[in-house]
Amino acid sequence: DIHYEDDRAQTYIDFDDDKIALKANGITFTLDDNASSWTACKLEGAALHIDGANLYLDNNKGVVWGDSSVLVMGNAITETLSIKANATTYFHLDGDASPGKIGIGTTTPGSFLQVSGSTAFNVTLFSSNSAVDETHHTLIGDCNSNSVTLTLPVATDAMAGREYTFKRADSGGSGGSNSLTIGRNGRAIDGDGLNDLILANDGDCFILQCVGSSFGWIVISKYAR
Repeated sequence: DIHYEDDRAQTYIDFDDDKIALKANGITFTLDDNASSWTACKLEGAALHIDGANLYLDNNKGVVWGDSSVLVMGNAITETLSIKANATTYFHLDGDASPGKIGIGTTTPGSFLQVSGSTAFNVTLFSSNSAVDETHHTLIGDCNSNSVTLTLPVATDAMAGREYTFKRADSGGSGGSNSLTIGRNGRAIDGDGLNDLILANDGDCFILQCVGSSFGWIVISKYAR
């Protein structure tokens, strides 16, 4: 065996049973039967600290990817977290304001969510009966060839606040006697627990919002020819 003379209990190479073991400052490396393992009990650097299961960084120090153009930086004093690319902050979390404000393209969000720029939502065209789910936002029904029913998901409390926009836009300009139906799926729409919504004319539009399992859906806006 080889021991460091001033620290025989901690720093050594042990050749017993064909094993090489190195233990120094809480870092252990063993090699036995062609299998290796590394256990880091504690690792400290200028801004880095690994202790147990956690990774710590000093305030205003971050994790950098690739050519240093992408940086994740946090500060526990100001309770902020930012994601930057080429020195521009694209995501900013201000945890100092409970329950936290999020800025997209801004580091000074004035609301719980503030987007400094345009936003986009999913748009889907339907020409046959379909079920509406969490992947949808704006739903366009083409009733030129036949009537179409779009069935809402069953309203739940967890879904409260979700909005859908329904627009009838027939490809031929007119669906004749066809209609676009918004199926309520067992929940009320504006307090009506019996009837679905009918978009009878090309160009009709409804915006619905979920208000929970008890009250179902409400109409936020509508346009009917």
